[in-house]
Amino acid sequence: MVRQNALYCIPMSHILTLFTFPRLAMVIWCKNDLIQTPCSDSASQNPRPTAYVMHSDAKPACEILLPTLWHQLSHNHAHITTIATLHEPGPFTATRAGQSFAKGMASPEWTVFSTSFFDLLDPEQQEKALMDTGGHHWVNRYGNVISQSIPPVYGISGNTCTESDMLRWSKRLATLGFDFEKNKAKTL
Repeated sequence: MVRQNALYCIPMSHILTLFTFPRLAMVIWCKNDLIQTPCSDSASQNPRPTAYVMHSDAKPACEILLPTLWHQLSHNHAHITTIATLHEPGPFTATRAGQSFAKGMASPEWTVFSTSFFDLLDPEQQEKALMDTGGHHWVNRYGNVISQSIPPVYGISGNTCTESDMLRWSKRLATLGFDFEKNKAKTL
């Protein structure tokens, strides 16, 4: 089942975040909404995405569903200038499919950014969290693999994350991508 939400803002520069785990999701954020200023009002402190689609199945076939989700967000393509995704950890095939899809759909002028899932978590969560990489394997931020069939207490998987979690992680990913884009522009 696909959950879709479309909120519209004045056409401006946007960031697309792409997740292939723990759930398959694409979320579009207005860059202006991600800018934090000392005098920000409450709306800009808690921005809402311009649009998002999420698949409810924990392990969908990425090669089939990614184009479908992208098509559902087609009315926003013209305003995207940055795409942000994850490069680790996670199920190997899903991770590589997400990176390939992001690079393949990006226009030459787009900024493409990727980071570790653990960079999206608060520092204290980074030390406790374990990511489901499939086949009863869990990995910590240092790459240590733990094999167990019962999910760990701080295990993050498609079965444990919520829509709220995905939106919070997406906002963090968009913010990191935006910061990367700004720093890249300063060096040019």
